[in-house]
Amino acid sequence: MEINSKIPFIDVVTVAKSLCEYVTSEEHEIIYVPVTLKDNGESKKYLSVLICKKDEIEPVLIEYAKMGEMSKEEYSVNKGYCHIATFPEDIKRREVDFDFNSDSPIKADINEEYSYVDRFFKMFIRFRNNLIENKQVVKRDDIYQYFLSLTGFNQDTNKKHHKSK
Repeated sequence: MEINSKIPFIDVVTVAKSLCEYVTSEEHEIIYVPVTLKDNGESKKYLSVLICKKDEIEPVLIEYAKMGEMSKEEYSVNKGYCHIATFPEDIKRREVDFDFNSDSPIKADINEEYSYVDRFFKMFIRFRNNLIENKQVVKRDDIYQYFLSLTGFNQDTNKKHHKSK
């Protein structure tokens, strides 16, 4: 495995959802919202990946249905939802890159209100890259184990447990 700033797409969205639920103690959903944006004057179809509270799904979809076509540069996501990324609709969703200067098609673009989500993934990337650098084993489920160790979730019950000191 090579040192990089990418995480599998499915891991990013599922762990981000779990983080939002952990922080707010409310159930959340992952939403894929199609948007049409102007890129160099040409209309192109994009997909925005958001995480919102479960009871906000319908208002989110209504909000985006009413949204007129705007330029890619003008487009922004309502602060109330955790925006993961917006990318061309026809891109295969393999990895999300947390290096905004990379040439990857899907770059993390997590809004400031959800900086704890962005911070979690960047800390995990440093942790994983350190394992690789030190020639230690990196497993597919390391991100889930990292989440569990930071949040104190009990994997069997999905509930917080408190460690005594």
